[in-house]
Amino acid sequence: MLSVVVDPGDAEPVVLRPYQWSVQQSVIKVLLYPSLLGVMGALLGLLSGNRGLALVLLLAFPLLALPVAAIVGGLVRANRGTRVTADAGQVVKQGVLRTTICPRRDLEAIVYGMPVRGALECQFVRRDGATAFRITLAPWVALQHDLKRFAAALDVPLRPNRWVRHFKL
Repeated sequence: MLSVVVDPGDAEPVVLRPYQWSVQQSVIKVLLYPSLLGVMGALLGLLSGNRGLALVLLLAFPLLALPVAAIVGGLVRANRGTRVTADAGQVVKQGVLRTTICPRRDLEAIVYGMPVRGALECQFVRRDGATAFRITLAPWVALQHDLKRFAAALDVPLRPNRWVRHFKL
């Protein structure tokens, strides 16, 4: 996913795509868990002798999960379009709703936090200490080497935030 530029004046940009979730996996997870709850509830209903309750539970949980799965699938598909691109002059985060630009000379460091539920939050920090933009790498395990190469290509340090004590990239 990441192409590393050796010469910063090269016309080929460096690209990092922070979101690599699969739409199908996300939708399957959203549909699978309520379906399992429906089956377990139906079994409890059958064991208690209440067939009507068993039928309602067996159908209701998966049917209620369908709109949630559609929303999750749409959000994951939209977020997969997010990317961070760097060329000789600027670093650009192109997201779903907006594009943020930081001049490359103003970028001081990439600061990362602790991984939480498989996601690693990163801040691109300007020289004045302000945050240019944030990204969340998910799944962070697959992307941590891409983040290291991205920081090396930008020639900025990759450092943990002040709360990270035991986790290092």
